[in-house]
Amino acid sequence: EKSVMENQLRVLIIGGVACGPKSASRLKRLIPDADVTMIERGRLVSYGACGLPYYVEGMYPEISMVSETPVGVLRDAAFFEKAKGFNTLTRLEATRINREAKTVRVKHLDTGDERDVPYDKLVLATGSRPIQPPIPGLELTNVWYMRHPDDAESMVAEIEGQKLRRAVIIGAGYIGVEMAEALVRRGLDVTMVEIFDQIMPQFLDYDMATLAAKQLRQKGVRLVLGEKVLSVQGKEEKVASVQTDKQTMEADLVLVGVGVRPNDELAREAGLACHPRGGIVINGYCQTSDPDIYAGGDCVVNHAANPEIKDAMFVPLGSTSNKHGRVIADHIAGVADPFVGITGTGVCRAFDITLGRTGLTEKQARQLYPDVETAIWAGPDLPHYVPQSKPLVIKMVACRRSRKLLG
Repeated sequence: EKSVMENQLRVLIIGGVACGPKSASRLKRLIPDADVTMIERGRLVSYGACGLPYYVEGMYPEISMVSETPVGVLRDAAFFEKAKGFNTLTRLEATRINREAKTVRVKHLDTGDERDVPYDKLVLATGSRPIQPPIPGLELTNVWYMRHPDDAESMVAEIEGQKLRRAVIIGAGYIGVEMAEALVRRGLDVTMVEIFDQIMPQFLDYDMATLAAKQLRQKGVRLVLGEKVLSVQGKEEKVASVQTDKQTMEADLVLVGVGVRPNDELAREAGLACHPRGGIVINGYCQTSDPDIYAGGDCVVNHAANPEIKDAMFVPLGSTSNKHGRVIADHIAGVADPFVGITGTGVCRAFDITLGRTGLTEKQARQLYPDVETAIWAGPDLPHYVPQSKPLVIKMVACRRSRKLLG
């Protein structure tokens, strides 16, 4: 029995939200006798952050539902132990990787105890964190980021408890747009400020963003585009107003949604290759520059499925994190099934319309191709006589020379 124990593959996974649980679960399917441990510094694992705006809106009653399976089983440490067969340790933070000794120094956040955990294969699924822009006043109370179930839960509690009425959202990306809808439906006055002259500047071209913005305005969102937030002003430690380079807006709730940055510090300190703008560099099998250390999810930079695009891309999505988890588990188990790269696909809801895109926007395409052609088509999504028929607008971006659809 001793020799079996000695030969048992030890896999340590750092991060327990999407890529981590996926790689751990799949690994136990592929190598049932592997010793797999997942550690997470928070107290929750395996939650869908995408659902947080809908909790704020009031679509479902318990925040824990973002951590449930479709049939309502809570995905906690006990669930993963029983249903998937791996160890899950929460409130445990990895502080240092020793690649020579193949150990990770971990610290228990509740007790302060530290110890070294050995590994044969290590998976970094450390995710990303909200960017805190250099704006004075973000430390005031009633300023939120929307990243974790606690953020959504505390926001709802304070809206109800303090009767918050006026919300200013800084940033008009995914989070900004979905939270604008949630807060309007909750009965708040909502203003959204974006430094670009359009909403969703990373996601949509100006023309499509203009259509989407019309929907937001019709539903009562006040859009302040092309203005820069200079400061958040407070009164007795609480948010009172937001100041841009052109105006001052009253606010008793501020949501910051200006994007996320990868948590690559652990990898950098261990000397693993990282992108200068942030994000761990991986190959097609999600291996870092150390072949025994894998990485996936929001902490890495991706390559594009389109071979013309040479630049590394940082497009953090839960769907990609889950695919990385599969690729990592497969490769550790000896199945070489590479990740083909990302296409920049995304979907976002804004009140009565859905925004979706894949491939390149016209703006991105023009930076890569000399001869770009675009076409916009509009019409009903079903025959006009079908009662459920709704308008559909499609923008297509193509390369004239190769006759390929780019986006």
